[in-house]
Amino acid sequence: MPGNECLCCGKKCGMLILCEKCFKSFMNYDSFLHGKKRRCAGCGRRLLSETSLCSKCTADRVVVSAERVYPLHDYALWKKDVLFAWKTDEVRVMSPFFAKMISDAVRELETVSGMAMPVVPVPPRPGKIRKAGWDQIEELCYYLHRMYGISVRNLLVRYSKTQQKKMDRARRFCIIENEYGEVSSRKREKLYGKTPDSVILLDDVMTTGATAEACSKILRNMGVKRIFVVTLFAV
Repeated sequence: MPGNECLCCGKKCGMLILCEKCFKSFMNYDSFLHGKKRRCAGCGRRLLSETSLCSKCTADRVVVSAERVYPLHDYALWKKDVLFAWKTDEVRVMSPFFAKMISDAVRELETVSGMAMPVVPVPPRPGKIRKAGWDQIEELCYYLHRMYGISVRNLLVRYSKTQQKKMDRARRFCIIENEYGEVSSRKREKLYGKTPDSVILLDDVMTTGATAEACSKILRNMGVKRIFVVTLFAV
């Protein structure tokens, strides 16, 4: 049962899935502005010996429509289990803590841009909320708005019900152009007014970058000039 043993060190813990020590370490992610680790300008992953772009982005940069990508954690080792527990085992007690990390990241990015920026969530598959009862990104946005006063704008829609995690890289890039679209201009104006100049695109995990690029391209076509992508994890 999740919560009995820490997913990182195996020690006994209470309601959470991490013990107090490992939880503090997890929440203390590497800051974008003041972090010690250098990150790729293209995908946000940690750089080794490279200076600006990682070797993958140097060879074939995927996310070109967004200004920067900022993953909070690497999808590796025990952190994979944290994501699995939250998304699949529905350990929703982690949602407000994830939201806290994202809110901190949003404030940092607002410092960089010099303006307040709304969060634009990557939309769920059609019917997902009805079937599963919740969507992770929607829940994060609820906390971001209610607890931290961050503006959330649902500017995107998703058409396909297919789960991308079951696809390989080639298949993802083949279908991604038709996966997402924009909310009608009439609905956008009615709900939110003028299209913002800068936004933060939010997703839980970045695997190939195909989703981030597809959604960023749509936002560009809407008239958004600056797009920052924030994800909880990057593969």
